[in-house]
Amino acid sequence: MPFTHQITKVENHIIDDIDFCIKLEEFLHDYGIKTYKLIKIDTDASKRHYYRIITLEKSYILMDSSQEPESVTPFLNVANLLIKHEIKAPAVYAENLEQGLLLLEDLGNDSYTKFIDNSSEQEQYLYSHAIDVLIKIAKAEVDISLPLQDEKLLNAGVLVFNEFYIHHKLEPKAAINASKEILNTFSELYKLLKNYKLVLTLRDYHADNLMWIKHNNTTHKVGVLDFQDAVLGLPGYDLVSLLEDARRDVSPKVVESCKAQYFSSFPNMKHSDLELIYAILGAQRNLRIVGAFHRLNIKYNKYKYLKYLPRVWQHIKNNLEHPTLKPLKEIFEKYKLYEF
Repeated sequence: MPFTHQITKVENHIIDDIDFCIKLEEFLHDYGIKTYKLIKIDTDASKRHYYRIITLEKSYILMDSSQEPESVTPFLNVANLLIKHEIKAPAVYAENLEQGLLLLEDLGNDSYTKFIDNSSEQEQYLYSHAIDVLIKIAKAEVDISLPLQDEKLLNAGVLVFNEFYIHHKLEPKAAINASKEILNTFSELYKLLKNYKLVLTLRDYHADNLMWIKHNNTTHKVGVLDFQDAVLGLPGYDLVSLLEDARRDVSPKVVESCKAQYFSSFPNMKHSDLELIYAILGAQRNLRIVGAFHRLNIKYNKYKYLKYLPRVWQHIKNNLEHPTLKPLKEIFEKYKLYEF
């Protein structure tokens, strides 16, 4: 194992798990990669880790899901589905399902977040492309087994909010009552969504998970990442993910333009129905994010995510302005749950 000593140090990051280093080298050697440079990529809030593998010929992305290897098969299945429908997901060059390792195509460094931060005048242009891709995703024929984004799955997100926000903010009795009232209100709201056709929903379709590939042709300029949690869900959930981004502000003009662009692709649905779906799913998703960010802080001391909460709370306030969500808004006012 002549290269183990070369990969224990990675750009200010130390891999101190020798067993992992050995497995990593064996994995890369089996693919024919024997000389390389390894650079750690900043990870998201998940348990996955990413590294850029640089050889003399090209670069790759190593996805390390060894802490949750069960997520690899869903990733592969959805990647194949997206590629089949000419949506730019990274190609998979090598896999080890047991160890949770994937060697992926490197889609570059230009996430939407980074590119727009440096070229803010192109925000409308890039987001319009992202909507084009999102429409293709929603229209894709799904021939793989996916979980349903049903009431149980949606409520799982609300329960995170209840546990890690409400129960840390209110006294025990008030927290129990508020949590029950919120769940009951969402159950009534979900009933309004039962008659709509479900579509492929990636669940994390936002600027950090979209890559801008300038050199590709028009249909493949947008690369899609982080889709292993895909479900069959309501049209509009991924739209909320994109436009009500927890980590960056999307200009109101772009939001309205993108909503109009997306809604126009569903001519058989009323505009008012799509706005209702957007508001309900927006409230659910943003409450889940508040709970998830507090959980990261409370359980793992990852306090850096708390800085995004004012933006998320503003999204929630906007969601609750929809007339149909008035009962939910009244609960938040009753228990003073707002943080603006």
